Amino acid sequence: MYLALLGPAFIISPGLLQKVYGARDERSIRIGLTAAGLALMAFAAIPPVLGILAHGYDPALPSPEMALPTILMAGLPPAIGILTLAAILSAEMSSADAVLFMLSTSLSKDLYRRFLNPSATDQQTLRVTRTAAVAGGAAATGLALLLPTVIDSLTVFYSMLTVALTIPVIVGLFSRRPGVPEALCAIGAGTTALIAAELLLESVPGSFLNPVTLGLALSSVGFGAAYLGRRAMVRP
Repeated sequence: MYLALLGPAFIISPGLLQKVYGARDERSIRIGLTAAGLALMAFAAIPPVLGILAHGYDPALPSPEMALPTILMAGLPPAIGILTLAAILSAEMSSADAVLFMLSTSLSKDLYRRFLNPSATDQQTLRVTRTAAVAGGAAATGLALLLPTVIDSLTVFYSMLTVALTIPVIVGLFSRRPGVPEALCAIGAGTTALIAAELLLESVPGSFLNPVTLGLALSSVGFGAAYLGRRAMVRP
């Protein structure tokens, strides 16, 4: 499940794609992505080590979410621990700011101004952007209160990102034949299948048939059906 969840998510990550297309040349892309991959591999070892340290300080730790605060407060002088917690909080706020910016920009520019109101003024677009940012922040706060762990919230995010964008983005990178209808059908079919599978199916750990893979499969079917249907309509 995690391979199906995280593999496509890194391929279609908006942040990575923006940086790739903004690179100076192919050599810069290779060096940058290789360095990023090595950094991620090194970073992947940090959370397990922190968990081991937290277990040493408190073997009866009630929640994995408290591992890092336990280390910072029990293993460091109070002043350094507080400063480190403040640095982590600032990094989290920066990430939240970037995600809200991406959400509000996509809704206002890519959806509202492109499809719903192409003649919208800058003031109208700015109003939609601010509304989307406030609504996104409120929804995120509600999810934070509803979901029990950070892993659960990340799973929701990456599931939606993977199922909605993988097929349209990857096909769009290699072919100019499909268009907006195919992308919309893929997004609609994939997200509908994902939500239905989450609500109706009982997930089995380690099973290949999970909501993410089912969503990807239905997204592919929706994309292909829309493409074939559109070709059949324009064929004389």
